[in-house]
Amino acid sequence: MFLPTIAYAITYDKLYNNIVDKIINPAITLLFTVALIIFLWGVMEYIRGKEASDARKQGKDHIIWGIVGITIMLGVWGIIAFVNSSFEFDSPKNVNINQQIKYQKETTN
Repeated sequence: MFLPTIAYAITYDKLYNNIVDKIINPAITLLFTVALIIFLWGVMEYIRGKEASDARKQGKDHIIWGIVGITIMLGVWGIIAFVNSSFEFDSPKNVNINQQIKYQKETTN
C-alpha cells in the first residue's frame, strides 16, 4: 500500500491532491451533471403531464431526486474544501491568494 509513496517519493499531500484532482473531482462533476439532467427531465415530465396525474407524479419524483443528488454533490464538494483548508493541502488548481502572498513574504525575507 505504501510502496508507491516510498518508491517515487510522493508526499501524502501530492498523493491526496492527485486522488482528488484525478478521481474525486471528475466523479463529482459527472454525478452533478447526471443529477441536473434528472432534475431537468423531471421538469419536462411535469410540464408535459399536465393532463395525466401519473406523469406529473413521476416528474415530481424526478425533480425531488434531482435536487437530492445536487445537494449531495454540493455537500461532497464542501467536505473536500473543508478537508483541504483544515489540513492545508495545496492543489495547483486551488491555490489560495493568501497562501501566495505568505509564500512571497517568506521567500523575500
